[in-house]
Amino acid sequence: MYACVYAPGGGPESRAPSPEPRAISSLTVVAQQFSPRYESHETLGDLVVIDVRGLDRLLGDARTIGEELRREAADRGLRTHVAIAGTQTAARVLAIARPGLTVVAAGEEAHAIAPLSIDLLSNIENDDQRRDRKDLREGKLVQNSAISAISAFKRWGLKTLGDLAALPAADLSARLGRQGPVWQAMARGDDVRPLVHDVADERFEASLDLEWPI
Repeated sequence: MYACVYAPGGGPESRAPSPEPRAISSLTVVAQQFSPRYESHETLGDLVVIDVRGLDRLLGDARTIGEELRREAADRGLRTHVAIAGTQTAARVLAIARPGLTVVAAGEEAHAIAPLSIDLLSNIENDDQRRDRKDLREGKLVQNSAISAISAFKRWGLKTLGDLAALPAADLSARLGRQGPVWQAMARGDDVRPLVHDVADERFEASLDLEWPI
């Protein structure tokens, strides 16, 4: 089970003061209060995905966990969308698309995101690719690839993620190559990669003893 917390446009306190070389997102601090297994996605604004498996034994059911996440974010001055689903992809799509709290039962991810606009596919695909590619020119090519694919889907008369999910996989692969089934998997709410946990920056200290004081 995954929870996604999304702060549209960040927020008045989306960056908290920190003595560290890199400021820590307030949303990241929220995630740290619930689990060490989380992944931030700052290219989408301010969004974090949290692995909340096992938290039900401490906090309660999925809706209770979502309410606690929203309350913690509100205490830090953040207005957020929260979604909880069995896959991180579905949680991310739903958090971006819907305000408030959305809870989807395991196995219902495809049905829950089916009515949503196919344009949301660009947000998810681009962000995943940019995390893996440091070169800005490649990131631009990936964005153009996603935009081109969505444009093609619309020419075929597709409007929603459900429309894309319903296409024959073999035909989609024949027209778009290997990336076609990947986009379709996302449209069904399936995860195409694992959660990549954020790792805190490591700090190193060194000292040197001199024969004579300076």
